[in-house]
Amino acid sequence: MRDILPKKKPSTPRENMLCLSKLRPVFDTAPIDAILPQHIARYRDARSAPVRANREIARLSHVFNMARE
Repeated sequence: MRDILPKKKPSTPRENMLCLSKLRPVFDTAPIDAILPQHIARYRDARSAPVRANREIARLSHVFNMARE
C-alpha cells in the first residue's frame, strides 16, 4: 500500500483504509489460497450497502493482484 498510495488523490488512502478496516476482520487470518469465490460472495451478501461491498471487494482484488506480483 505504501508504494501505491502516494500516487493517488488524498481521499483515496482514506477510502482504502476504510475498506481494509472492514475486510481485515473477515479475511486477515485466511491464507490467500483458502479464500474462494463463495467466501467473497458470502461477504458481499452480508454487507448492507451493495455499493460499499463492491468497493471493498475491488480493494481485496487489488490486494490479491499485488500479492501475485
